[in-house]
Amino acid sequence: MTQPNCSSRDQSSLRSMIPPRKSLANFHHRRRGRSVLSMLIQREISPKAKFVPRKRGSKSRCYTMKQTRQSLLSWVEAESLQHLSAKYCPFELSPKSTIAASFSSDGKTLASTHGDHTVKIIDFQTGNCLKVLSGHHRTPWVVRFHPLHSEIVASGSLDQNVRLWNVTTSECIKSHDFDKPIASIAFHAEGELLAVTSGHKLHMWNYNGSAEESKPVVVLKTRRSLRAVHFHPHGAPFLMTAEVSEINPLDSSMSIATSVGYLSYPPPAIFFTSPELPLVPLNEAQTLGRNRSDLHELGQIRQLCQLSDRVSWELPFIQGWLMAQGHDVSAPNRGSSASRSSAPSLESGVVFLEIPGSVNLRGLSSRNTQHAQTVASRVQSEFTELPCTVKLRVWRHDMRDPFAQMKSDRCLLTIQHVVLCSEMGAHFSPCGRYLAACVACVAPHGEVDPGLQTLAQQDSGVVTSPTRHPVTAHQVIYELRVYSLQKESFGSVLVSREIRAAHCLTSIQFSPTSEHILLAYGRHHGSLLNSIVCDGEATSHFFTVLEIYRVSDMELVRVLPSSEDEVNVACFHPSPGGGLVYGTKEGSLRIFQYNTAATSNFTGPNTYPEENLSEVA
Repeated sequence: MTQPNCSSRDQSSLRSMIPPRKSLANFHHRRRGRSVLSMLIQREISPKAKFVPRKRGSKSRCYTMKQTRQSLLSWVEAESLQHLSAKYCPFELSPKSTIAASFSSDGKTLASTHGDHTVKIIDFQTGNCLKVLSGHHRTPWVVRFHPLHSEIVASGSLDQNVRLWNVTTSECIKSHDFDKPIASIAFHAEGELLAVTSGHKLHMWNYNGSAEESKPVVVLKTRRSLRAVHFHPHGAPFLMTAEVSEINPLDSSMSIATSVGYLSYPPPAIFFTSPELPLVPLNEAQTLGRNRSDLHELGQIRQLCQLSDRVSWELPFIQGWLMAQGHDVSAPNRGSSASRSSAPSLESGVVFLEIPGSVNLRGLSSRNTQHAQTVASRVQSEFTELPCTVKLRVWRHDMRDPFAQMKSDRCLLTIQHVVLCSEMGAHFSPCGRYLAACVACVAPHGEVDPGLQTLAQQDSGVVTSPTRHPVTAHQVIYELRVYSLQKESFGSVLVSREIRAAHCLTSIQFSPTSEHILLAYGRHHGSLLNSIVCDGEATSHFFTVLEIYRVSDMELVRVLPSSEDEVNVACFHPSPGGGLVYGTKEGSLRIFQYNTAATSNFTGPNTYPEENLSEVA
């Protein structure tokens, strides 16, 4: 089965297959508290309701209790995402870089791999390092906990070895050399089978078998390298693989975009500590996640401009940044003589900041038009970079014959041009009904942004470069898509949204309830610029490193920026409301947990909210 096309009209009907979020996070706390209280009361009225059989003509109490449980978990997750506090794990020595991360099934520990060739076991509650697993000769590229036994963890390395560790004793209990660097590993839900991608081969390893039975079996050979493998989370007969694909953006297999309208993000904001400017309160979403020192520590932060209209903020934005650098630029005033006289400096500001090519440069003098076009073309060329793409396949895999060869007739779904730089770039939802991935596609004919196409055509290098998209009659865009794994709509695009900086994506992960999707970015790209903070002579640029989208309508509900971090890997805690974690290129591991001080009129979720809901059917 190849990738189906889904028009915008069809997508609206498919969208209804994703249950709407039952969380009340957009209401006032009092209304929200009443609703949650009513759920709890309903749960406690009859604790044995789950044993009552379904009655004719009415819903059973069992079904009602399941709905109540799901509503509570949805509320816990949505509420906790709005009130997160962050901390870095206190490593004694810098581990150079953090490559991969994985939670244990109970969520109490976290395994991470690092550039110092170690696997570290972290206590998620405190952030302290419990164990350091040493033995790999090169960097471990992937790590996974056993799905049933939290004391067992597997790691795959560039030294071609996969090792299984006993976390309690820090001992390597089994290892195998696969002749090629390990790109991805995955435990089957039953825990006795480990899938390993190494070079162009997919191995199935019954690591717990006898001497002969425990020898890995090659079940798939591909023409190009394999980047990822994932089993279905519930043990359903689905196996996902990702094979590096040819770089050919004019391929006829590139699908038509399914999202409606153009991407719109709020413009960057500039903040000053100057007392002459009026104090403007900062939104919590803008302040959380900034490292080194949070904005609150800068004292009275004052906002220069934060306007939703691009025409209003472009030149003031650049001028404000130049003012912070000590340049003699007058206050923002579009069309004024001061704006025209400062044109050369503004051009320099555009070059330095790498503002997107759509920035309006009409305020520049005519003698600098050629230079401005060069700047815009150079910036636009960055936006046409082609990210790593793979051919994503979903295969039929039956545990009754786990070593059967993966032949073409076993392939159920093929998705072309999926953006994926590591195994974390595509994800089965925890509920088992969806698959999330970022896909390169083309805009329907007639929907190309003329300005964008003109700028790209001015850059002659775009046509010949193997890493940048040539823009022809169709504009290449990137969509975050959710595919259905349910029988009646298998392979259909349920919801989608155009996203920015796809070539910077490092992780795409569903939340525990499958109602949110986390995106992580590994580069400080111009399109991800979130804000600029000017504190006297010091200027800090904050870039978006994490985004969280609501699955039901693909709305962006949370943005976490940072001035230094570039994220290699990010994932949710396995329990709703448990938080999340990300690892950086510099070796840091940052934990986000619910901030219990964020609200005062109700008790927030703890790190392991499932323990408080154990009585819910």
